[in-house]
Order: sequence, then structure tokens, then C-alpha cells
Amino acid sequence: RRNPPENNFAELFWGPLMTDDGKLFGIANQLYIWDSFPEDENDAPDVRIGRPGAESEEGYPIGGSGDGSAVAVAGGRLYVSLTNNNLIAGFNSMPTDTYQEPDFVIGSPGLYTNTLTTNYFVSNPLPAADGEGLYVISSRFDKKVYIWDNVPDESGAWPDTVLSGDWLYTDA
Repeated sequence: RRNPPENNFAELFWGPLMTDDGKLFGIANQLYIWDSFPEDENDAPDVRIGRPGAESEEGYPIGGSGDGSAVAVAGGRLYVSLTNNNLIAGFNSMPTDTYQEPDFVIGSPGLYTNTLTTNYFVSNPLPAADGEGLYVISSRFDKKVYIWDNVPDESGAWPDTVLSGDWLYTDA
């Protein structure tokens, strides 16, 4: 994934929020915070949070957090939902540094734990079978194929094999 230019705010902000004190928040390739409403397209944010284009295995995953991400402020704390990372990042005070990590995480054991992977959640499943009970579930969202050697007969059954990589899904 390429890193976006310094002032690329993308085409769409997810979860924009304006607080009573005039701060504007928006998520695109990073979390952007303006201390006051921007006057024009050249009015850069006062703070950017997260590494643009980072995946959770590589670095702080605010960038590319996905559709449905949102921001909330309550009790002086900042909450940032990172939808495709399956967690909410919580800051006890407003962050001031690009690489500042949250003070706590809700919905995951830690900021870098991808619960989709650790719990074998399947997004956008496409089931298939070999006719003798080998079941395959593929996920175009995370580019994985989950293989159960025996037909699962209970909820939460973990696969025996997981294949992953861009080679699994091509647009050819």
C-alpha cells in the first residue's frame, strides 16, 4: 500500500465530528484534528494521528481504518473506532503527536491484535466443498482461505489450515 501525500485527505472522511469547543475530527488515511474549522482546502490539520497506510502488523493502524470508522469525545477522552481493525482506541486526553498510541483499547487485547485473525472470523464468506466433506471458506476482505479437514459441527470451530496472500485473489 502506498503512503498518501502529506495533505491528501482522501475523498471521504469517516465519522466526522465537531466538538462544542470547535475542534473538527475526521478519519481518512489518518485521524485528522483541526483546533478550529478549516477555512479552505489549504488549512492543514493541527494534528495527524497514526501512520498512513499502516497495517496492524507494521505499525499504528489508524490509517486505512475502513468504512464506518467514527470518532467520539466523552468525559475529556477521545474514542476512535477502527472498524476494520475491530477495536476502539481510547485516549485519556487529546493526542498531540502523530505516533502517539492510545491509552487503552476496547474490543481487543491490544492495539496490534487483529481479532479477525486470532478468532478466525470470516468476512464476506464464500463456502465450497470437495464433495467428501472438505469445506473451504474464502474471504476477499482479508484475502484468506480457511480450510476445515472435517465438516465443522459446532460454532467457533477453528480451521485446520489458513492460506493467505495477494496471490489468492487476482482481478484477472
